[in-house]
Amino acid sequence: MSNEQQDKHQLKIQKLLVSIHFVTLFRDELRWLDKSSSLQGTGYSTVQVKEDTKDILQAIDAMDKQTRLIQSIFWYDESSFKLMDKTLEVVETWLAGIENIFEICQSKEIFQAIIKDKGHVGFAVLSDVYTSLIAIYRSLNGFDDKVEVASIVAKTLTTADDDTDLTFDY
Repeated sequence: MSNEQQDKHQLKIQKLLVSIHFVTLFRDELRWLDKSSSLQGTGYSTVQVKEDTKDILQAIDAMDKQTRLIQSIFWYDESSFKLMDKTLEVVETWLAGIENIFEICQSKEIFQAIIKDKGHVGFAVLSDVYTSLIAIYRSLNGFDDKVEVASIVAKTLTTADDDTDLTFDY
């Protein structure tokens, strides 16, 4: 195996591990949001936030098996990893799980409002982690331009209720 191939394999493994890290951080931020008092004074219904975060957390929890699978095979040499990935569809299933998280997030009005609410300090980390999850997802898929990540974010950030222009800082 050439050094270039080995480097590409190591980069893919690192991206997978980083994506696990961001999914875990995203889960932890959602749990914190669900249990914290950071929603007081924001105008968001605590009940609705709990309902929305519950659905997103269930999607993340459903990825637990894939997380453990990636963590158990990442140390294999490239050919063994590729064989296991092909047989068990490790990366494909992992990416599908992340896509599912995005779809659920995009379907939740409260989540969209929280992500748009850049002025509230309590939501800054959640928003940043979500953006980072999008970035690592597109990197794992081989997307190299900002158009791809912008389309994912655009689905989440749609348009504001008052038709103001929403921009995305990347």
